[in-house]
Amino acid sequence: MRRPNKHNSLLAVLLLVLLGYSLQLHAQARLSPRLQIGINLLPGVIAANTALRSQLDQEDPRLTIYIVYAADLLQADAASEQLARVDTIRDIPVDIRIVRASDLFKLQPSRHHAVLMIERLVDQRERLIDFCNRHQLLLFSPFKGDVENGVMTGFEVTNKVLPAINMTALTRARINLKAFFLRIAIKYE
Repeated sequence: MRRPNKHNSLLAVLLLVLLGYSLQLHAQARLSPRLQIGINLLPGVIAANTALRSQLDQEDPRLTIYIVYAADLLQADAASEQLARVDTIRDIPVDIRIVRASDLFKLQPSRHHAVLMIERLVDQRERLIDFCNRHQLLLFSPFKGDVENGVMTGFEVTNKVLPAINMTALTRARINLKAFFLRIAIKYE
């Protein structure tokens, strides 16, 4: 009977660690730079909501972030993994849910949660904007031009990254953001 070799066991463990690391890098590589920036900026945008704490369900006071996709579930998973590093926003536990855009419209979400678009969703953008307005969900898109076209929040890249907000969309959804955030953001009407 052959004994396990310590070197073979060590090599097997090393290979498993490298495999896990390479899968993590692959998941991050699937996210575009704009989407990665958006994921990093999103918690700050959500935290700027002045009514965030007061509007949460007292029975289940978690903040839900819906990651919305149309076709690319792998990218949604990668975005979820990266966003899962955020445990709380303003001391409120965060719950991340991946949902296909067509399925989001069937939900009855509580107010003041957030929606992150990870795909352009051009065909469903107007319906998504209307849905988020009606349910007072903070809609965030990392895609250039979406805030100008009615999405509530996103960002612009100039010589630095600045939040971008659509004041009309925020007003329709009855979402108010902190004054400091409004001062530093690029605003669209």
